[in-house]
Amino acid sequence: MYLHKSSLLKSISAGILLLGFPYLLEAQLGINGAYRFSSAPEWNIVDLSNNRVTELPGAGWSAGIEYAYSLRNTRLEFAPELNLTRYQAEELDLGPLDADLFSFFLNIRAYVLDFKGDCDCPTFSKKGNTLAKGFYIEFSPGYTYALTYIKTPTIGYRGRSANLSAAASVGLDFGISRSITLTPFGGFRYYPEATWYGLEQALLDNPDLGNRQTADNSPLSQFYTGLRLGLNLRR
Repeated sequence: MYLHKSSLLKSISAGILLLGFPYLLEAQLGINGAYRFSSAPEWNIVDLSNNRVTELPGAGWSAGIEYAYSLRNTRLEFAPELNLTRYQAEELDLGPLDADLFSFFLNIRAYVLDFKGDCDCPTFSKKGNTLAKGFYIEFSPGYTYALTYIKTPTIGYRGRSANLSAAASVGLDFGISRSITLTPFGGFRYYPEATWYGLEQALLDNPDLGNRQTADNSPLSQFYTGLRLGLNLRR
């Protein structure tokens, strides 16, 4: 099932890239960093003897690189992105629990306050209102390959899974020069089902931990805020 979905997503992404090929010389290279506040309620490890909860995956950081290009005469921007998100947590008596999420995001931005304006702003043209020129709404479907780790005192668990997601966010471009744009942004990403293989098995293999429960599969929600640096690649 995951293979079929991932192949479909890659095909759609390739099609959009081909459609945008004539405009690639008007593109920007973007580098971003963000902090992610995340919740996956079924992953939480609950000690039923005292109701203590270890929340997973907790907060983490992410970094991404993107290649953004706009349609001519319409402020609709496509920005395929490669992203890494890192989580680190620890459960009492169990050990470290780490997760690395390697993602492909197909970011689609609409500059709704200047949708029919030129795509030469705000980085390349300082004319006009900053809010109108720089504010955008973004929709972002994604495909994530997750590597998860649990390191107990006696054994280690490593899992791999593929997960689909979608996000909505807003941002505001600030043109620093003709070559540089800075963009603060914030948004919400949702995984209908994300998998952390080994959580259940780790508790079963360590009965001395007591009466604790968790689940390998859970919806995953991420609220995030960050900053993107855009570099002009136009001739």
